[in-house]
Amino acid sequence: MGQERKHIDDLFKNELGSYAETPPPMAWDALEKRLDKVPPQPTGWLAGRTLYIVMMASLLLLSVSVARKMYLTSLDQTAPARESRNKQTNTPTADGNRPLSQSAPATPNTPDKNTDVTVLATSNQPRNNNSTGKLKPAAKMNQPARPFQITSNKKSSQGQKSNRTALASRVGTTASYAEATDNIADPLPQAGGYKLQDPGKTQAEQVKDDTRENKDEQKKDAGKKNDQPGKAKSTPKPAPPKPQKPSIVRLEAGIKAGFESGFVNGSANKLVVSPYIQYNVSRQFAIMVQPAIKTASVATSSVGNSRSYYKENADSSNPGPVKDPYPVFTPDGIPYYLYHYYYSQTHDSIIKSFTAGGSYTEYELPVLLKYRVTKGLSVYGGVNISYSQLMSVKEHTNTISNISRTDSSIVSVVQSGYNPPPAQPTSQVITYSGTEISNYKNPYPTPAGNTFRVGYMFGFGVEYRNRWLFDGLMQQTPMPANMQGGYNVNSALSATYFRFTLGYKLIR
Repeated sequence: MGQERKHIDDLFKNELGSYAETPPPMAWDALEKRLDKVPPQPTGWLAGRTLYIVMMASLLLLSVSVARKMYLTSLDQTAPARESRNKQTNTPTADGNRPLSQSAPATPNTPDKNTDVTVLATSNQPRNNNSTGKLKPAAKMNQPARPFQITSNKKSSQGQKSNRTALASRVGTTASYAEATDNIADPLPQAGGYKLQDPGKTQAEQVKDDTRENKDEQKKDAGKKNDQPGKAKSTPKPAPPKPQKPSIVRLEAGIKAGFESGFVNGSANKLVVSPYIQYNVSRQFAIMVQPAIKTASVATSSVGNSRSYYKENADSSNPGPVKDPYPVFTPDGIPYYLYHYYYSQTHDSIIKSFTAGGSYTEYELPVLLKYRVTKGLSVYGGVNISYSQLMSVKEHTNTISNISRTDSSIVSVVQSGYNPPPAQPTSQVITYSGTEISNYKNPYPTPAGNTFRVGYMFGFGVEYRNRWLFDGLMQQTPMPANMQGGYNVNSALSATYFRFTLGYKLIR
């Protein structure tokens, strides 16, 4: 038992090692509910791998497409050089079939390079053309054979030419020249190889004939290329004619008429008639002179206060003293007589008033630079010179004439037996309040002469059907103020004006 206490695990293992207990149904139900709540395995890794595979495949296809495109482009760029090399390499030579680079190697029967070999053939075939290697048909099929000679321009080791000859074995037959030279090696290039020489001609004549035949062959080849079916003959297209620029109408002229008005107190309303002349420097720029005659009307305004004056007329009368018929007695008994003096006179009453405004005529000469913005719209601006009368304050006179005045209140007492005193002057008896007209002085003197003014003008013009014109502009000719009675007399001349005109082009 003591050992079992030490090894208590072995005791439970031996006694309960095969013991098993079935869990209750409630435990299974709880376990299944927990399993139902377990989230499913995410599928993001599958979508990610699919996207990765698609991207790699697209990148691969794109790389192949780009590489193929670059390859085709390089072929297109090197095609002319490659064709040139092919033409040089595939040029037919004396053998009539193969290029010089593919000539057959020398056979044991090849004559020595330092020898001159003459080949006589009875063939009615044409002579070989050294430059092209083609065989020309003979003019006559039964033409007797002509001997051909193959000569070498190379010198022997002793510095002398060799005159060895080899006769073809098929003399008298219709064998071709190619058959007669089967055992002769393909000729070397013309620079150091064999030439075909007709013994009946000198070397200069042979070279001349070969040159002429070369030119004829080249012309035939060029004609064949142009006559190939499906290919039209290349004829140079005439160059299209260059469009000619339409000529510029240098001079234009017309007439405009319209209305001009300002928007400040004292400005005038003007009727404008304006002919113009325009010189077109280019299609965009022009110089225009546009003189104008304007009839202006300014509203009337009172200046200052009215003033009254009088004027004595020369019709004063003083008939002298009139004696009263009845004497007057004083307490001391001395009689006195009364003398009456009767004075009369007429005068005029004059009222002066002042106004500014009215009508005047104005002339102007603007010099303008015109710029064409679009086909029917232009803008312009420049200097304007104006000439007109000076504005002044107008005087108005209102007169009341022949106002009569009499005065008989003056009485003189004279003692009997004495003469009465003389009558006094009428001016001392009849007096007036106010100012005599002879002392009048205009408080608003009228300036004399006319005035030149320089200002600016700019605006726009619209052209309709190359005939009708509509213009809108703004202009001003500044002038110093002239204050009279609290009123600026020069406001009509110095105000800013806006003008709108309709015009018609007479010369275009």
